[in-house]
Amino acid sequence: MLHSLRYASILKVLEKSGYRDGSHRIVEIGAGISGISPYIKGRFIGCDLSFPGKPPESMTAVRCSVFELPFPDRSVDFVVSSDMMEHIPPKMRKKAIKEMLRVSSSCLIMGFPEGKKARECDARICTSLRKSNKKVPGWLVEHMDAKNVFPTAEEIGKILSGMKVKYRAYPNESLLVHAAGVRLENNAAFRKLEWWTRKVPTGRLWSPLLPLTSIGPTYRQIFAVHRGDGRL
Repeated sequence: MLHSLRYASILKVLEKSGYRDGSHRIVEIGAGISGISPYIKGRFIGCDLSFPGKPPESMTAVRCSVFELPFPDRSVDFVVSSDMMEHIPPKMRKKAIKEMLRVSSSCLIMGFPEGKKARECDARICTSLRKSNKKVPGWLVEHMDAKNVFPTAEEIGKILSGMKVKYRAYPNESLLVHAAGVRLENNAAFRKLEWWTRKVPTGRLWSPLLPLTSIGPTYRQIFAVHRGDGRL
């Protein structure tokens, strides 16, 4: 559920920024095994340090670092980064953003769990799962690693302002929805249902619900960073 909601929100921001299926080239940084593939039509390039399995047919997998992307300047229309920034040391975030912007000709979409409130939320979930003898998801274990410092909207905004680019931030996924979603995904039957929902067109299933899932304090921020005449 959380995977689908997160990418439905990213897709909505992409569409607001001018993205159209089949008309634009898109690269996802930190795509993992599937990335945005269930939610867009056509092919895209997925970049990561490694791929734990066979990528989907729609994804061209490229092993690389966010600090050295193997693409010419402004050679892709849209760059997407979903829940990757928290794994980058704070001192290296400006370099990562600069490199992603370098290869984008239109817009960079970045989503990340934000700051102390998101980390504390994940810590509570982790503690609750362990007390209940439930499996803690791998991504949540990584989030609890002391070296992973969650970015803040102020931090990323300051970096972008220094680069003199246009951007807009969208709050995403309430803390309550995030906590409930992680617990639901611990249920095997629900995981099967959630996997099936990824195959349903995102707009049809999730778009009407998106405003309701981001009410109150939110777990994530999504930044749309525009190059040239990109729209806000």
